[in-house]
Amino acid sequence: MQLIGFAYPIIRLKPPAVNLTIEDAPTIYINEPRLESDRGYRFQYLSEFMGFGPHDLAAIHAAAPALTPLVPTVVNAVYDQLNRYDATWRRNPAKPALR
Repeated sequence: MQLIGFAYPIIRLKPPAVNLTIEDAPTIYINEPRLESDRGYRFQYLSEFMGFGPHDLAAIHAAAPALTPLVPTVVNAVYDQLNRYDATWRRNPAKPALR
């Protein structure tokens, strides 16, 4: 079992090797029902999936004073994009009122 910088374990079949190809990459098992019910687990999954790590988080914290006024605009843009696709909008029905 390997921890990826968070409190939730990711279970791997074999340790990572050097110069992995898609065919050689270890299978990562995700508890899909837990993705729906546990925000921390979902964040950890998405972070690993996107390659988002501690340096990215530190950069966001450092830029927070400049980014804070933009949050409503960014959130609205994300929801506008989600709304363009019926499958994603069905899974995110509670759009916050930030406008």
